[in-house]
Amino acid sequence: MSKANIEAMYRLSPLQHGMLFHTIYAPDSGVYVEQLWCRLQGPLQIAAFQQAWHYVINRHTVLRTAFEWQLQSDPVQVVQRQVKLPWTFYDWRDLPASTHDDQLQDFLETDRVQGFALDQAPLLRLALIQTDGDVYWFIWTNHHMLLDGWSRAQVMQEVLVSYKAFVTHQMPDMPP
Repeated sequence: MSKANIEAMYRLSPLQHGMLFHTIYAPDSGVYVEQLWCRLQGPLQIAAFQQAWHYVINRHTVLRTAFEWQLQSDPVQVVQRQVKLPWTFYDWRDLPASTHDDQLQDFLETDRVQGFALDQAPLLRLALIQTDGDVYWFIWTNHHMLLDGWSRAQVMQEVLVSYKAFVTHQMPDMPP
């Protein structure tokens, strides 16, 4: 973690302390790995969708946060100024449609148990799987230390608002 890329450092909340302890204690359990997946059908401008995610990640420090506990007396959140968008695209259009459901379930399980290196931001991954011309599966995986369910919904809403703006070549209009 480059010191020049550190924007801020914060103490952990008591809940984050507990999650950090349990994640370190059982790193392969996947118990605090959250996944949201949805089927998208219709024309999708992938570049605008990626741009929307990048925009929202830059807006919210928690989405650029890692955790440091090995070099500190008390664990801290370390906010990075910049992070690489963790985006993967898969094209399953040439695979038999009858296998897509099983492949999706395998992908979700493999992705979940992959976990995260907690000291490397961002603690989220995005995957887009195209299964047909205008049919996609979108998967957002993150560590629960970053967001609760309500906050995930807020982030997703901002992504959708941003996507709509970028599709029309405008900047999103959102409060700070």
